[in-house]
Amino acid sequence: FKLDGSQYNGSLCRLNAQQVGVMWYNYTDDVNAADENGQYFVPIDLETKDWGEKVKLPSNVWSIFPGDDAYDFYYAYNNNIYGYAAKTDTKEKLVDWLACDVDTNNMSGYAMLSDSRVAALMQDWSTDPTTYQLIVLHRVDASEIKEKKVLTLACMYLDWNLRSMIVEYNKTNDEYRINVVDYSEYATDDDYNAGLTKLNTEIISGSVPDLIANNMQMPIRQYAAKGLLEDLWPYIDADPEYSRDKLMTKPLESLQTDGKLYQLPINFGITTAVGLGRIVGDYTTWTLADVKNALSKLPEGAMVFNQYYTQSEMLMYCVAMNAKDFMDWQNGTCNFDSDEFRALLEFVKPLPAEFSWQSDEEYESDFTRMKSGKQLLYPMNLNDFDNIYYTFAALDHDIRFVGFPREDGSSGSAFTASVTLCITTACKDKADAWAFIRSTLSEEYQKNLWNFPILRSAFDAMAGKAMTQEYQTDANGSQVLDENGDPIPISSGGMSYGDEPMIELYAVTQEQYDAVMAVIDSTTSFVDYDQNVLNIISDEAAGYLAGSKTVEEASKLIQSRVSLYIQEQK
Repeated sequence: FKLDGSQYNGSLCRLNAQQVGVMWYNYTDDVNAADENGQYFVPIDLETKDWGEKVKLPSNVWSIFPGDDAYDFYYAYNNNIYGYAAKTDTKEKLVDWLACDVDTNNMSGYAMLSDSRVAALMQDWSTDPTTYQLIVLHRVDASEIKEKKVLTLACMYLDWNLRSMIVEYNKTNDEYRINVVDYSEYATDDDYNAGLTKLNTEIISGSVPDLIANNMQMPIRQYAAKGLLEDLWPYIDADPEYSRDKLMTKPLESLQTDGKLYQLPINFGITTAVGLGRIVGDYTTWTLADVKNALSKLPEGAMVFNQYYTQSEMLMYCVAMNAKDFMDWQNGTCNFDSDEFRALLEFVKPLPAEFSWQSDEEYESDFTRMKSGKQLLYPMNLNDFDNIYYTFAALDHDIRFVGFPREDGSSGSAFTASVTLCITTACKDKADAWAFIRSTLSEEYQKNLWNFPILRSAFDAMAGKAMTQEYQTDANGSQVLDENGDPIPISSGGMSYGDEPMIELYAVTQEQYDAVMAVIDSTTSFVDYDQNVLNIISDEAAGYLAGSKTVEEASKLIQSRVSLYIQEQK
């Protein structure tokens, strides 16, 4: 029979052998019905040939497998498999792929077998042709597994690059293995930060992990101020292979606190803002007044950014980029009652309070809007050379990396990383913890990362490859020439953004390379999110952004509350 499912935007699936339905996420902005938000299974009633009564599912259930006598259903989350029992409302992690030394980055599918085994199909794209492997997991007694010393690594969402390295490390190290505890698994629909709260509670109670992998969501500077983290400079200085001058020093220097390095990024990018040279002129850094002056050159109604960037979103963005200037965890002070912070509040106020996804406004890309005078800046993450080539080409080679406004005249850009690694002072074996961290600095590993490598030789190799132009050749290997007698360049691929035409990518020019290096050399900050601080700022800034408070009143309230929070954390 046919059944209208237009009210349920979800996917058809089986809950068990007898029950078919759809996975559906219900959302309402009605505060009185907020508890109804969440993921549901909506069954199909085979007798009435209609939709049955929807069943609310636990947090983080996004795909399910049919249940059996042990569990009502199985589900995959965060690259692991769980079983759920509805009667007791309990979930149990049944398969931890990482603990089984299986790299899910290469997994194309898996299934629960009827005899409690689990099968997975692995795919290796690095070979030509692509190779496949079938893995079957079966239960064994724990006594059959070779016992190793364990180093615990805490994280919030494990970086996929790091996942591969951990699997390789655990397979090849006969003495130690890394046990990953991903605290994002404790997040709920009501509390996205429940995992971080749990980690902090465990740390306070004395249960401190050996290693921490931070994806810019953990309060690392706060941990360092409490004496929980090792300074990594002595480990780097004593290492026989990886000295300071063999790493990209600018990102590392921006992460320092009083000359100490508490976290090591395995790669990096730069969050910045780009403008058209003919509009922003020769600015390399600028103040709020400079931004307003440049905006005045555009037609009336022009915006600093596109309509998707809201006041609160951009404020959080700017605070995270300047966190080191606003918060001093070592001395327990903050600096929000200042001209620099008030300038940020004034900078974001003209932005939309919220964005309506039901807007009838025709979509235009940032580049189209900039070239037509509707938009001043394009925020971007500069993290590879394809990205820089495309940006130059899309903006007619007339760009300036001006960054965001800073009242002190310093760089308005900030470094980012997909993950940074820390060793805790409570670590059971710091030498082996460093051995794991240094394994992420190997030439082979660094050359296969997304983003810029932190290893200088790998960065130089990436730049050299990007700046080397390949040309068409004939069967004998000789260059094919065009009608003018010039060699014919080969595109390394194409990119398109929004409504922009496809742009073929060729070798990065010296000008483009120099522009990247200039941004790297001038950047002095590293993005640092502390969600509790950001929540305070969002709460107290709302009054100013809505017009009920002055900027001075808002900044003083934020200063008072954040100062109290910092003192409470000491």
